[in-house]
Amino acid sequence: MTELTELPARSATDVSSGARHLAISIAWHWDVSRIGETAIISSGQPINRNTRPFAPSDSIVSREPFFVARTPRGIVVRPSPRMTLETNDRVIQQETRFSAEELDHGIPFLVNNRLFFVLHEIEELPRTDSVPMMVGVSSNVSHVRRFVEKHRGTMSTILIRGPSGSGKELVARALAEGHPPLWNQNLAQVTDQTQVNSMLFGHVKGAYTGASDSRRGLLQREGTVFLDEIGDVPPDVQKSLLKVLDEDGVFTPLGAERPDRLKARIVTGTDADLEARMADGTFHPALFYRLDQATVRLRPLRERRADIGPIFRKLLDELRVAIPARTPRDEPFISEHHFFALLRLHLSGNVRELRMYARAAAEAWSGTGPFPLGTVLKSPPPLIAEPALLRKRSIADISDDELRAALEAVSGNQKAAAEDLGVSRSALQRRLGRSTK
Repeated sequence: MTELTELPARSATDVSSGARHLAISIAWHWDVSRIGETAIISSGQPINRNTRPFAPSDSIVSREPFFVARTPRGIVVRPSPRMTLETNDRVIQQETRFSAEELDHGIPFLVNNRLFFVLHEIEELPRTDSVPMMVGVSSNVSHVRRFVEKHRGTMSTILIRGPSGSGKELVARALAEGHPPLWNQNLAQVTDQTQVNSMLFGHVKGAYTGASDSRRGLLQREGTVFLDEIGDVPPDVQKSLLKVLDEDGVFTPLGAERPDRLKARIVTGTDADLEARMADGTFHPALFYRLDQATVRLRPLRERRADIGPIFRKLLDELRVAIPARTPRDEPFISEHHFFALLRLHLSGNVRELRMYARAAAEAWSGTGPFPLGTVLKSPPPLIAEPALLRKRSIADISDDELRAALEAVSGNQKAAAEDLGVSRSALQRRLGRSTK
């Protein structure tokens, strides 16, 4: 490999659209504000402490550079004799090759037992300010941000595809900023066809056994409706949804004489193989093609390892874990071996599983000393799915407008409004009590 003159990291405006570039992202750092810092590098470029993202002068990284260069089948890394680079349970002491698939997923490295970075590919430097709730530096997250920016202000029907726990609801929330509030329903948890029809299209009193009151359906409400697990909806309901989408949003609530019109923007999500379900006759092809007009995919977290560090830090912030200030000479907040293990986990539960590890370690932490991530990784708690129908929320996160809309939708029925909002009835009553004082 030929040594090249050092090149500065380029800005996003220097990156040609669609091209994939080598990048280094800091996955964990003693200065946690630097987690997620990313720089584009050139093939063959010498990389040392004065090269972004390590500059300005990360003393853990040596002045004598290491090199990364592309090969026809991936990349090759040549280490510096004055710097320990560790990956996949081994120290790299000579030129080492990595496949294109490994690069695509992100290759984690530990530098001198202190600093973590991930080598991966991106199309542009991440612009986290465009959709702040979407945390991550991978090419996939950047693509999702661009998709949200493009569709947030439209009424387009959206299909979000990705494995369970990967963040589909988060994308729906970002899209709903253009059409608030968000009404979130997991269709896989409602198996009775009449209930599904009532939930979506509403019903009048006496429409079916047990319909003691009239109730507005999700599609009768203003805002954005997120229908998760759309692949599990019954075939007859698929036809009804297709009819709504094809006929200018017109539908008739159960038992009603007059038709109504769609008022909400529809966002759907699934982790199912819809193509396979069309092939076996369990998913309507016309509905698939109607939903597939604007689709975004979230990759599993194990295929975007550059996002693990920034997401984990965000989760600790949400859990109010006060990470003490550190220097390279101090005992690390998280053991390097434990964090390296986290970076290499399969993470079949994706962000939900990562949240589980963060919460369990936070609950076990005394507030001083090392963060007990290793203990949690050795004996992980069971992965608990999100609540079945409407995921629980804090009453403080609900705006007055959303609260008012929920109560109007159910004619003031506080129990039904609490269920729709995903809060407890007592929390809703306390909020209403404060509002009337």
